[in-house]
Amino acid sequence: MHSNKEHVWFASMWDDLRFFLAVAREGSLSGAARQLNVNHATVLRRLRGLEDRLGSSLFDKRSDGYVLTPAGADILENAERIEAEALAVERRVTGLDVQLTGTVRVTTVDSLAERFLVPGLHNFRAACPGIELELVTSDLHANLSRREADIALRPSNNPGDAMVGRRVGKITFGLYTHENTPWTDWQSGMPVPGDLALIRGEGTLRALESDRWFAGLAPEADIACSSNSFLTHYQACCAGLGIACLPDYQKREGDGLLKLATAPSDTITDIWLLTPPELRKTARIRAVLDWVAEQVVY
Repeated sequence: MHSNKEHVWFASMWDDLRFFLAVAREGSLSGAARQLNVNHATVLRRLRGLEDRLGSSLFDKRSDGYVLTPAGADILENAERIEAEALAVERRVTGLDVQLTGTVRVTTVDSLAERFLVPGLHNFRAACPGIELELVTSDLHANLSRREADIALRPSNNPGDAMVGRRVGKITFGLYTHENTPWTDWQSGMPVPGDLALIRGEGTLRALESDRWFAGLAPEADIACSSNSFLTHYQACCAGLGIACLPDYQKREGDGLLKLATAPSDTITDIWLLTPPELRKTARIRAVLDWVAEQVVY
């Protein structure tokens, strides 16, 4: 049997290791602070406390960030194993919850959130007033195993096999421009006008088949705007900035956009609804999963 004092020591050690892992992954105190939702000074204090407890320096501070010392590298694998076990316990306990109360964090890209989730938030709040919904938008995939989110609404044709999931929709793409631009008659294969301006992807959007296809249509055209957000692409297109390859779900009645062409079938992307297997029986998780699935209709 472990004493109460030992349990307190282990809990404190694990709490410090969380800060160690965040700095190791982010390479900076500021990055770790953002990941853990604390301030810069807290990360530094907890890191120094862990180093004092272990009697060894864990990082070298260099011009390009924090780099693991040999001692830090030596404990990294053990710290990650402790993290995995602690999160598994947390997920298992959370999975026993049968109440429609508590916080549920949902992660998705901004255009899916704006188009499908935000309009239905009022009705969800009325139906499940005890659930606090945290909606986190990012073009980067949150790690559900590390509880960076409880649920992901993820555009992907390869969502992985570690999560419980279901396909709730498909994203088709098309070329769009505003009706007031001079390019409303331009089609793929036609000569490229000298003043043609494109709205292109950045970051993770550059990896999409739709962006690769779009880039190949007019490689010599000017780039009027580039962004890692389809929501920004849509807004720029509505402002008459150029031609964009947009998800068809973004087209709205009265927005002035004209569809010039439909993207090939190999650009179609699935929409997956994912959650860790330990959470799927939790009442509040099931309620949010069902609600999100109902919203993805267009």
